[in-house]
Amino acid sequence: MKSIVWPCVRDAIHSNPLPYAQLLGIEQAQQTTKAKRRSFVEIMTSSGKGKETNAI
Repeated sequence: MKSIVWPCVRDAIHSNPLPYAQLLGIEQAQQTTKAKRRSFVEIMTSSGKGKETNAI
């Protein structure tokens, strides 16, 4: 890390870490699907996950 080349290496790792991780034998977890993001209006008007209440 005290080398004059370290900033270049650090920047290369930061921009594309996958090849460096593979050289070290680090496995990367694969993302299978992305969750659909809901809009603010959809979140605020949803019924929620709370306990269901019965109106009398």
